[in-house]
Amino acid sequence: PLYIPPPVDRRDDIPEIEMPPRKRSCLFTLGSRDTWVDPAEAVPEIAPMTLGEVNTKVIELAELHEHDTQDLYALLEYAQDSRTRISQRVTIDSQRVDLLMKDRITHKETILIVKEEVYAAREAWAHSMGLSQTVYYELQTHR
Repeated sequence: PLYIPPPVDRRDDIPEIEMPPRKRSCLFTLGSRDTWVDPAEAVPEIAPMTLGEVNTKVIELAELHEHDTQDLYALLEYAQDSRTRISQRVTIDSQRVDLLMKDRITHKETILIVKEEVYAAREAWAHSMGLSQTVYYELQTHR
């Protein structure tokens, strides 16, 4: 059977000066020591194990570790795929926004051109109407 020695409290081996202030305060605080529960006593005693049982337990833990590692790698791969898809969507959306901004500028330029053409057409119409009336009146006076 495998013998597991009990835990040893080494606090007495550490000089008080080397101990951090928080640990020192934990050791020397005021209060009742009757309610203190020693962690070593709170842990249930572990039954002795044979070398075969230890080997079996190690193999089980190694298999569990391998399974957990594979799960973790699968999650990481899924997360990376998700990040890649999100990045691609952001790139596509960014390109669409760029195109829309260019279209907006082109649309404003087109509106200005159309307004200028409308103004020129009105001027030409007004000028032609003025000429038509002038010619009409001249013809009327020659009769």
